[in-house]
Amino acid sequence: MARILIFLCNGAGIPSPSNQAHADIFASEGFLVIMPDPFDGDPAPNTPTFNKEEIEMWLARHTEGKTMPIVEKTVKAIKEAYPENAENGVYAIGYCFGGKYVLKLAATDDIKAGALAHGTLITLKDIKEVRQPVSFACVEGDAYFPDEVRDNGRKYLEDKKVLNEFKLYPGVPHGFAVLGHENRTEGCKPAEVEAIKQAQVWAHNQMLDWLLAH
Repeated sequence: MARILIFLCNGAGIPSPSNQAHADIFASEGFLVIMPDPFDGDPAPNTPTFNKEEIEMWLARHTEGKTMPIVEKTVKAIKEAYPENAENGVYAIGYCFGGKYVLKLAATDDIKAGALAHGTLITLKDIKEVRQPVSFACVEGDAYFPDEVRDNGRKYLEDKKVLNEFKLYPGVPHGFAVLGHENRTEGCKPAEVEAIKQAQVWAHNQMLDWLLAH
């Protein structure tokens, strides 16, 4: 019986070919993948001209108060639609925006384990509430997940003996683990593109191995 994986996507949303490709890859590993729409049909701006102000306005529309009910509704629907699979284990993975909500689920008994890559707007409080095993694939100097929050969060989880894994990927940008990100990074030299691609493989394997082990 396949284990269920809740795939919490980045801001590009469920129409994104990259997010769909990630979901397919995890499905090929034996998971029953459920990818909800955390943005209710309002994905982040995805044009060459979008700017920081537009992103901040978009983030302001997608608060925890609006997003978490969607996630909770998804969990409830999964347990009703796939009770036998749910008994075998529900897991969660998140990229960027979705990473924060992996931690929210890991603060409950709704999942057995979670994994996230370069989470966005994660707070120390989010990490301190975690009770289930979680793996973090992190970017050095990430403005959306500051080093201080990351380091203090790791220390807290270790002190509380909550199973955790933090791996730091230096020299790559926020969002690197999303397939195709290397093609959206302006000015990248060929060696930098290859470094991002290699880091994508490592981050994927890190998170997959963590989920399979728990």
